Amino acid sequence: MALLSIDHFSECLNLSHSCTVILPQQTRGQIGMAGATVSQDRYPTLWLLHGRTDDHSIWLRRTSIERYVAPLGIAVVMPAVHLSRYANMVHGQRYWDYVSEELPELLERWLPIANSREQRYVAGLSMGGWGTFKLALNRPERFAAAASLSGSLMSVAALKAQMNDPDRTREMATVFGDGSGLEGSADDLLFQGGLRAAAGIEFPRLYACCGTEDFLLDHNRRMIPALRELGLPITYEEGPGSHDWHFWDNWIQRVLNWMGFDIAAPDLGVMAR
Repeated sequence: MALLSIDHFSECLNLSHSCTVILPQQTRGQIGMAGATVSQDRYPTLWLLHGRTDDHSIWLRRTSIERYVAPLGIAVVMPAVHLSRYANMVHGQRYWDYVSEELPELLERWLPIANSREQRYVAGLSMGGWGTFKLALNRPERFAAAASLSGSLMSVAALKAQMNDPDRTREMATVFGDGSGLEGSADDLLFQGGLRAAAGIEFPRLYACCGTEDFLLDHNRRMIPALRELGLPITYEEGPGSHDWHFWDNWIQRVLNWMGFDIAAPDLGVMAR
């Protein structure tokens, strides 16, 4: 595999920024890891999103994602959005425009990564699970499949409740202001899902998972049925585990398997719900 650190200027953010990309490489002499035979002009591509306290390097540092995708012949793009919740911040930068429009346009022009829906996938953990569903419900035409791992999948009411949490007040206000613009916005997952479901728009295949000891479990158990009631087909699974990298390193393998890639996932004690 080739590992690229890409430093570039973002017009959306009005600053220089970075992302990390893994590209397939067919290898014969590398000890311990063989790359896949690569024949297509553009590689199937997984956009892999980080959580609240991390950045674009974290999936590489905490999981074996490079080793998992090496035999699959897929590229992985890992952007950085800091504490933005993948939003156009009221008091900050336009990270939603950056991750949903600007960065894909740049990278798909520079690199041989997927530029078609059929070959483009997205997944993320925690805040990145939120970002994954936000992309899938607001830009359903862009992705074949989307997977949230331990996602902070919250309704507008839950987001507003977090704004009253003393530990989150300043952070949430920086992103959402006073919260008055949340209803009907790109951050209103139920509104966006319902709007497009009513219009008959085809969604990507949707998947979510969460650990049974995860503090975000209740949010997942509320959001998934609410989206299903709108007519969205979602595979939802739970298994033993907490909000940690042991869980995510195991379950990203299951996610890749669910997306249709030939990888054997470990036995995780999965319970479908």
